[in-house]
Amino acid sequence: MPARRTTALLLSALACSVVAHAQTSTTSGALRGTVRSKAKGVVANASLTLRNLETGLTRTTTTNANGEYHFAFLPVGSYELTVAAQGLRTAKDASLRVGLGQTALQNFSLDAVEASAVVMVVVEAASLDVAPDQHPVSISQELVDAIPVNGRNFTDLVQLTPGAANNSEGYRTAVEGARGIQNNLQIDGGSYNSKFNGEQRGGTRIPFTFGQDSIKELQVITNSFDAQFGDAVGAVINAVTKTGTNETQGMVFMLFRPNSLVSKVKPVPYDPNAPNGVNSDEARTRSYQNLQLGFNLGGPILKDKLHYFLNVEMARKREDSIPIFGDGSAASTAFFAPGTGMGALLLTMPGRTLAQENHRAWTDEQKNLVVMGRLDWDINQDHRATLRMNSQNYQGLNDIYAGSRRNDTAESGNSTMKFTSLSTVLELSSTLSPSLLNEARIQFSSEKRPTTPNSTLSSPVRIGRLTSGYDINAGQYYIDPRTTDETTTQIQDNLTFMTGDWVFKGGVDFQFIDMKNRYLPNGNGSWVFPSYLAAQNWFTGSPASALSGVTYTQGYSPTDGVSSFSEKFLAGYVQAQNGSLFNKRLLVSLGLRYTAEIWSDNPNHNPKLQGLDRAPNDKSLDPRFGFTLDLFGNAKTILRGGYGWFSVSNPGQTTSGAIMNNGINLVSYYMPARADASALLGTRRPALSASQRWAAP
Repeated sequence: MPARRTTALLLSALACSVVAHAQTSTTSGALRGTVRSKAKGVVANASLTLRNLETGLTRTTTTNANGEYHFAFLPVGSYELTVAAQGLRTAKDASLRVGLGQTALQNFSLDAVEASAVVMVVVEAASLDVAPDQHPVSISQELVDAIPVNGRNFTDLVQLTPGAANNSEGYRTAVEGARGIQNNLQIDGGSYNSKFNGEQRGGTRIPFTFGQDSIKELQVITNSFDAQFGDAVGAVINAVTKTGTNETQGMVFMLFRPNSLVSKVKPVPYDPNAPNGVNSDEARTRSYQNLQLGFNLGGPILKDKLHYFLNVEMARKREDSIPIFGDGSAASTAFFAPGTGMGALLLTMPGRTLAQENHRAWTDEQKNLVVMGRLDWDINQDHRATLRMNSQNYQGLNDIYAGSRRNDTAESGNSTMKFTSLSTVLELSSTLSPSLLNEARIQFSSEKRPTTPNSTLSSPVRIGRLTSGYDINAGQYYIDPRTTDETTTQIQDNLTFMTGDWVFKGGVDFQFIDMKNRYLPNGNGSWVFPSYLAAQNWFTGSPASALSGVTYTQGYSPTDGVSSFSEKFLAGYVQAQNGSLFNKRLLVSLGLRYTAEIWSDNPNHNPKLQGLDRAPNDKSLDPRFGFTLDLFGNAKTILRGGYGWFSVSNPGQTTSGAIMNNGINLVSYYMPARADASALLGTRRPALSASQRWAAP
């Protein structure tokens, strides 16, 4: 666990018109309060009936000797609460809202019976809940539905929260200075992370892996002093999916942006390759289309008991790129000269030379399909089950440089990506007794990320070094073919015991992950020419003095670049919380979280490294302390603070690197072109073999 952060936090929260937060469950919320009479006396044994206005879910309870009540494991949604007590008028509140990971607070003051009418609670001044020792930021269903998100990736909504921003790479969100790979994404309580890549399952460079319209609510948890949350030094991003209701309802949407609405690219002030450069008409004319469509449907199977929800979303984007090679110099003219130039003779794709790829448009096409289905079963008063499945299928044609129009890359220098993932989560929440609650969850998930090069006919060829790239990128993409396969089984259980002013809880999170990665850079060799002149000089057999900067790299692996390994991620926590101090104005919690990661051995050791060519097993013990103080005893001004250690596990890429980069499993030969590459490579493929690389003059 090399990444660790220690945090001390002190916050002052002023009363506002929102319900305060208290993490009771990763997939649900809770409701609590006190029932009093107008004479200010507490009402014991008052009967409370809670009903979900959308699904008909019903729960009942009674107040304790202090007039207090509590409903746990409530699905996110709107509720109606009715309170009845002997000799007092019945009261009803039909405007309660329970949010994800929040404890809604509703107190009642009942009149003496004078008539049989029911008192409707219309509105009451909001009070802050003293119970939580953390303050996450929640993004409600109203915001999820209302905010337009370009690309429909719901995780972009995280950037609405304080301390969150897009990272420098542009496809991960950094929170409070931590790297994007140091967040923990949970959907329906289960991990939605790729352990190998340290990002969300299915990838971050594709449009989305979970449909935006399938998300009901999410919260961003930072500096959580609740020991239940871990494996993050940035943020725990916790989301829950939508459910069906007692009404059959759905929606359909479509967004289409045709090519006719796309204008030409503006010319640049200086085009050294005019009239065939970036200011040419073909280079400035864009072929672009964007299509997004989807639908969802939800409703009852058994009213008030069993509900379904289905969401389907599809996205397709097409954009053409036109390679424009050559700088107008005599050297580049000679390089592309028919019959004599290197570019005119180098076969980069079947039946196509590098010169024939010049000014030949290719299309970057992204197609993404995501399907999510969910069943919710209210078994009885004490047990509720949920089953959710999500399938994602992505194909990116010529997608190495996704979302960017290129004029420095030939079609041969690109690849096709096919990313798929499937996750299934089953949850059972149970009230074992009025004081004992349990939340159990199991998840099975898998993902595959194969990337296939457009051509293996030619080694990668890069010509004309620029400030941050090359003038020509052609031939097989240098790190492809590659693939990453990952399967995960996750088992979670959280147990909560409440007695008086004490709350004790503990739980486990066991993840068993199998990973397989194929990565062999320069497996087909790779050539770099600093200029057109150097490339043509090398091609015509000029002396070594004329070949400065020309290099050849060859990768070799006895395992064909494949590393297979597994990880056991084992976590457990305990926490105690007391809210009786200072006349119940001060709540204090103390917790401890233990995490261990156990890696499989290197199947092909280098004996000289004496066991260092594997990922070391590691563990962490993170203490957490938090407090919440009601400063003036009126639940209007709350002071929160705490201290904690936060650890995050290693991504599988580091383990793969330890296995492969041991001097045996993955080797790169690097040499100037003046060296005898064929002799060095021995029986392996000779560098740029004439029989395999060149067309006839």
